[in-house]
Amino acid sequence: MKVISRVSSLCTVVVLTAFIAAGNTAAGQPLFVEDFNSGLIDTNIWNVGIATAVPDNADDSPTSGTTFDSPEVTDLGSGDFAIQMGHNFTGRTWIITNLSNAFTRGNNLRCTYRTWGNDQRGGGVQQFPAVGGPNGGWYNDTVASTTNEDNSGPHWNPANLQEAVLDGFHTFWQGMYFSQAGDTTFTPNQTSTGQVLPETFKDAYAAAIDKSTALWIRIWLGDTIGGMFEWSSDGTNWTQEGTDTRGVSGGNTPTVYLGFGPVQSWIFVDDIVVENDANIVPVELSNFELE
Repeated sequence: MKVISRVSSLCTVVVLTAFIAAGNTAAGQPLFVEDFNSGLIDTNIWNVGIATAVPDNADDSPTSGTTFDSPEVTDLGSGDFAIQMGHNFTGRTWIITNLSNAFTRGNNLRCTYRTWGNDQRGGGVQQFPAVGGPNGGWYNDTVASTTNEDNSGPHWNPANLQEAVLDGFHTFWQGMYFSQAGDTTFTPNQTSTGQVLPETFKDAYAAAIDKSTALWIRIWLGDTIGGMFEWSSDGTNWTQEGTDTRGVSGGNTPTVYLGFGPVQSWIFVDDIVVENDANIVPVELSNFELE
């Protein structure tokens, strides 16, 4: 794998501007597609920023000049690229859509993405799959918290802004979860109150060490409330995990944003697609092999 684009800056969150914004898409086309195959973090699409890290010192004092690692567009070979996000000892990076490129619940809105871990790269608190994440899906705000309950800095972002997400924060502490608005999550040493995902899913994610073994994640939103979690190992056969809360309970924010990030190791995210029943992925792309 070769890193093609690495962005450095000094602000908190890596922010994604939707390439195909909701409401500006022809009927029958996905609302949003991102495969990173330009090989670049395109500043016409992405607003990018990196936070200055605050280490977990005994006195909570920052170390001058210490910054987050940047998101990286990585060459996987044969013209295929993915974004890689990681965690140094004091901070992690995120991507999340901005205020101008939100999505609106309704018509079975859902996002699908592929994710896997980098078990060859250290430099963080842990190396995949230990405490491996990821976190990703729908969020109800674009502003990530910059503090934690334990005052260890801004690296637990975006804390408790989830609308419906795969919550891998506690991956190899307590487990992996499907977390929705109101669930306690992204908090060190605290068990999530989201829906517990089974060991079979956790084991499958731990085994996802390259794109050929990556998992597909799909998160549905109810038209007014709730969500549903699905995953697949091949992009064709899908497994629903947990309770489908659409129309029953969970988050009910009408305007939502896409966000992704790691926990304490390096992860990849690729082939992101947002669709609803009026704007769907064409049959030839239905397995989300967008490269």
